[in-house]
Amino acid sequence: GAAAPRKSASRDASNLGVLHRLDVKGLHILGTVLVEYLGMRFVCQTIAPGIMQGEVAGGEQGHKLLYGSIESFNPLASDEGMHELMDSALGGACMVATRTLPKYPLTDERMEYIDENRVVPVMPAGIELKENDATEEQRKETVVSCGPIEMKGILGSDKRKYVLDCTRLTGRDANWVSAERGGTGKLDGAKDESSKPEVPNVDLEDDEWAVALLRSELVRSYSETKLSRFVKEKVDEVRAKHGDEESMDEAARKLVSEAEAATLRYNVNVFLPDMRPLAGVDADAARQLAEDEETAREMALYLWDEVLPRLTREVRASCGIPGFDVPVEGRELTELIHGRGINCRYLGRLADLAKDEERRDAKVREVIEGVSVSSTAGGTSASLPDSFPRFRMPPCWLDLIECEIAARAAKHVLSSYFEEAGGALGAVNPARIVANFLSALVSTAEEGAADTERRLGDQENSGDDGDLVDMLADLWGNANGDNDPSSSRSHADVWSDIANEAGRRYCYTLSFYGPNEEGKPHERAMYGPLLRRVCQRSGIRLVANKYVFGEKCLVGSASGAPSYPIAQSDILDILPLVKNAASLGPETFVPASSTNNTGSSSLHLLLPDTNQVFDLARSKLHAKEYDHAIICANEAANLFQRVTDTPLHPKIISCMKILAVAHAQRHEVDVAAEYAAKYLTFTVQYHGFDSSEAVDAHTTLSDILQSGQGRYERGSKHCRASQFINEFLGGRNNSGLGLGYFQLGTQYIQLGRLEDALACLKVSSDRWHGDFMIDCLVDRQTAHVYSELKQCKEAFELEKNAHKVYSMYLGENHETTKSCKNSLLMFMKLAVQQGKEKLNGDKHRIKESRAAAIADQITADEDAAELSRENGAGTTDNSTKTQKRKKRQSKKKKK
Repeated sequence: GAAAPRKSASRDASNLGVLHRLDVKGLHILGTVLVEYLGMRFVCQTIAPGIMQGEVAGGEQGHKLLYGSIESFNPLASDEGMHELMDSALGGACMVATRTLPKYPLTDERMEYIDENRVVPVMPAGIELKENDATEEQRKETVVSCGPIEMKGILGSDKRKYVLDCTRLTGRDANWVSAERGGTGKLDGAKDESSKPEVPNVDLEDDEWAVALLRSELVRSYSETKLSRFVKEKVDEVRAKHGDEESMDEAARKLVSEAEAATLRYNVNVFLPDMRPLAGVDADAARQLAEDEETAREMALYLWDEVLPRLTREVRASCGIPGFDVPVEGRELTELIHGRGINCRYLGRLADLAKDEERRDAKVREVIEGVSVSSTAGGTSASLPDSFPRFRMPPCWLDLIECEIAARAAKHVLSSYFEEAGGALGAVNPARIVANFLSALVSTAEEGAADTERRLGDQENSGDDGDLVDMLADLWGNANGDNDPSSSRSHADVWSDIANEAGRRYCYTLSFYGPNEEGKPHERAMYGPLLRRVCQRSGIRLVANKYVFGEKCLVGSASGAPSYPIAQSDILDILPLVKNAASLGPETFVPASSTNNTGSSSLHLLLPDTNQVFDLARSKLHAKEYDHAIICANEAANLFQRVTDTPLHPKIISCMKILAVAHAQRHEVDVAAEYAAKYLTFTVQYHGFDSSEAVDAHTTLSDILQSGQGRYERGSKHCRASQFINEFLGGRNNSGLGLGYFQLGTQYIQLGRLEDALACLKVSSDRWHGDFMIDCLVDRQTAHVYSELKQCKEAFELEKNAHKVYSMYLGENHETTKSCKNSLLMFMKLAVQQGKEKLNGDKHRIKESRAAAIADQITADEDAAELSRENGAGTTDNSTKTQKRKKRQSKKKKK
């Protein structure tokens, strides 16, 4: 259906999952699963007991409405017992405020519109359809409610209380509300093309943005920030008024009581369209609503002005923040920003901030190069200003964000292609639509007729008959003729739709992707990760093949030629995507099929005792109590596996890692390696070999094998595997690649394989490093290898580069700079000595070559003279000539 109902259904499933994990006594939810297939989203839900028999006030057969309203013309119900249950559940755990609402919350104009356009359903026997017949006095009545106005509380025939349609647990995002309607106006400038022509047009009146909500993580962060500021202000007041310790203690107790009284709860029914105003109904409620909307604007501005720039600063300084790693792929990026309370619709804003930081780094590089040149020319050392940052913005951050924007926009565009003609075309031949779309996605331009003929001729000459099957498949797919829009949609059309969707959803213009007149890909475009992410989010499975990326493509050919580089026969399967309300994983929709249980083992298990044991295992590991960590992890893994009947569950996999690390810290390397191997096996089976979790599993096993058992060969194998997956997922600009190749080179040095170490260190120097000090470290290690290989001149140049950076950032008097200078002088002496030896050797070789040339000339002259004398004397004895020739050769060797 439309975008707003689709997103609302997804929110409902997520919020029901929150209630499921809270496990509130007396409050029940219905089993809910969303299924998305070929652009259509289906809501699958268990039936509340008695709901099919209609509402019965006190009977045993039907249900009873306790909270909310089922129809727009019905007043909002609010049962006291149900309200207390909702207030304790949503109010206490989710910080949802209890507010006064009109019993008839919709405006008269909206209710008239519904009355005129509604389709009268077939009602069960004994149930009448509610009419729009509320009196003026009834429309002024109010009701107390905790939760979204759409939410319903039902007492089933089994006497259990069920919650339905819990579409909001946080308020609407005021940044995506126009200033005219009470929003912050941050995106209003995007509609003014004269002021910001580079920003795509954003229609804030679109119904989809009515369900654009703040994340619960942001609400918690805002609450903690607000509470800390409140406490700081009160503490400063107390310190200013009181000086003795007793009065300070008394004031602290009062402060605690005030902080507890100022419990932060927020209204989730703010900035809703077509809501009946409270001004003429309840003045106090109207004043409270105005305060709630102001709080919502403050939270939205907190997100825009503080959270987004803070994350950008953390990414920039990621090399200096222990435990902070820049994501390597889209799913990990989504988890990171969601954990900070940032919605994916702010990816465009994060990209703009990243571009600002990269421009700043470009200016710094210009200044560094200028300082280096001037200091070298003047013979004195120079230092950088204090305002120059030590850490650089990882280019992989912008690469990954833009790739994720393109992938998400492409997924929506592909869904719209499936929905054309009421979804009939997508149902008849989805493989053709997918093949044409993916071919355009990974290409920069479209082939001409000559290009296609030349390519097909080259394939025919090479003996490749694979396109015969592709052509037959495409010819079968052309049975719809000109009615299939995909047959006439060009490469430029596909990318135009993607660019428009990216601008509409993320207020961003793609820089690395799209049509290119020259047919050359942008140097920062990552077509492999883009294709992987689109297939991952759309349930597409491709045949393993060597696909060509970043070149010309063929889509929608009327001649019957198969699409290129991805043909229809390359589409192995299109799986439905499933989102379970009880899911444990952070990724919302996961592929599922009837042949395996993909995604089914990621359910949240309501085992409070086992979850406590699992959390205790992690805490004991961090506290370095390894014996207790091993006991708790074993117990938790056994209990989880009894319930799931499979080890492929995220918490069981985490237990394997805990056991591997704990045994390694106890120096039980054999057992640690065994658990690390299980951790790798389960991770690959559950997350896939091309996942960030697989990278961590390979790294863990590599560290255990190398540090514990000294098996460098096997450890290096897993280290190389993690490097390969990292580069495959995040491109060559990945922030961890440079340091990973440096560590691999260091391992080869320990093995004595200097040539392999030099190759790894060279690759490391070509990769990006976020810290200038790491650049120096790589240069110095490479210089050491060069010196061991007796290439002192190269070692001197690298040490010289490191010394320049040390001098600029640390100063000449720093110990590191002095050590580097000593190494520089040593390499310089060795290089000079090696140069002299080489020069002397060259001179000696020149003398020898000159002497040999003179000797050859003398021998040649003597041979010629001897030959002329023999010919003049008429000598014919061959044996005599041979003996004389041997004598001359002997004399030549002696000379």
